Amino acid sequence: MPTGGISGAIPWCKSDESGSCAISPGNLGSFTVTASKEEDGYPKQTMYFYAAVNSKPEIVILSHEQPAQSTLVHLGKKGGILIGTVADAKTGKPLNANAEFRWVSDPRIFLSGSGLTNARFRILVPPDVAVTMVVSLDGYENWSYSLGRGELRNAILLRPGEELALDLRLRPKGE
Repeated sequence: MPTGGISGAIPWCKSDESGSCAISPGNLGSFTVTASKEEDGYPKQTMYFYAAVNSKPEIVILSHEQPAQSTLVHLGKKGGILIGTVADAKTGKPLNANAEFRWVSDPRIFLSGSGLTNARFRILVPPDVAVTMVVSLDGYENWSYSLGRGELRNAILLRPGEELALDLRLRPKGE
């Protein structure tokens, strides 16, 4: 699993209709090149949470001697799609909560943060990988996914492109 930090700006580009893009001139070095199209269910392969289920990314090396290079990059597998809402269980008020997803097979592989499960959300999860899901917000009891079956009763397991709708209701603490 990758370790270490990132320093400096990371060059990136959004492709045009033909699928072509160019990293800004003058950026030299080794670059990991990946593709994503989240609106169609293909997650960002720059995030290990998703990349661990797909093939290795393309590596491009740009130098003064070779300042340009062409490569073919594939989108990889479609992710599973979680859609839903988060609200206060008592009042129905929409909530912007925090979420944490962890691979069941290797809990060191995770995705977490605020903004993942807003009042209305759409989150891609790795396909064919069991993940746990915990949603939290200050002043509320944590919500954990527990609607699966058998050994995976506490895990979400979706096929590529499969959708699961969740309407989460967080209970205020102490009630």
